[in-house]
Amino acid sequence: MHAATALFGGFRTAVEDSLAEVGRAPTSFSLSVDKPNALVGLLLDAAAVFLFTAPAVMAVGRSAGRAGTEVREQFRTTSAIMEGTELPDCARVVDISTADALRERATPALLAAMAPIAVECALGYTPLGTYQAGAIATGALIAVFLAGSGAAVLLRTQPLSSGNTRLRTFTRPGNVIRHCSRWRSGRTA
Repeated sequence: MHAATALFGGFRTAVEDSLAEVGRAPTSFSLSVDKPNALVGLLLDAAAVFLFTAPAVMAVGRSAGRAGTEVREQFRTTSAIMEGTELPDCARVVDISTADALRERATPALLAAMAPIAVECALGYTPLGTYQAGAIATGALIAVFLAGSGAAVLLRTQPLSSGNTRLRTFTRPGNVIRHCSRWRSGRTA
């Protein structure tokens, strides 16, 4: 958030300096949204944040589904995992997650990098300034929203484990790390 605000301040200073170099008054640069092109820049960013976020969230869901399918497949084909005599192939799940991260996040990353360039080329520097201002405001709000939804997904696992105290304990953040380290060392209790 601080970096985005500093970037916005640097943009404004650079535009004012450039205007002064060509003989225009730096005060002629205004990001007031009562100008139609400035308002368009602001609205484009509000849309761009959701156009960036939606594919990213969908990609995480698809990646988690593929990893879950692999885990179920390992439990189904190798009964020794449930007995504790054999370890699952964790590297395969990590490979799936890594490959998905590289493949699925390309489109949102490209959109985030190219959208400001397209706004400046098509509309000019004033809409680009309001685009950046909108990115700060909308991005902060969507970040808080997604953090809350992530916590809701974590809490959603609680009813699944209501009858099993060991599983319920496992789903608490922090206990996951402890359980995994015990599991790797061969201790299951």
